[in-house]
Amino acid sequence: MAHESFVTNSKGGSQGTQEQVKGYNKLTPGQIDDMNLLKDKEAEVLKLIKNMYPSEQNPRVGGDARCLALALTQIQQAFMWANRAIAKPREDF
Repeated sequence: MAHESFVTNSKGGSQGTQEQVKGYNKLTPGQIDDMNLLKDKEAEVLKLIKNMYPSEQNPRVGGDARCLALALTQIQQAFMWANRAIAKPREDF
């Protein structure tokens, strides 16, 4: 019997059962756990960076907005590639 997996978002809410995505192999429960862990860590790191933007509530923080925006993009990209390494898209699609 095939294992039915649930994909959860970073807030822990169920997204329903995993469906086969065209061009990707079906994920194992361990791969799903690894990807969810990466998504949780990504959210933590992005929150740290976003908190460095200057604001009225936190005027002592004075990060350069352009540099912070680039950092956010690069971090998102790094986590995307890490998740893609786990998902291992098929080349025959």
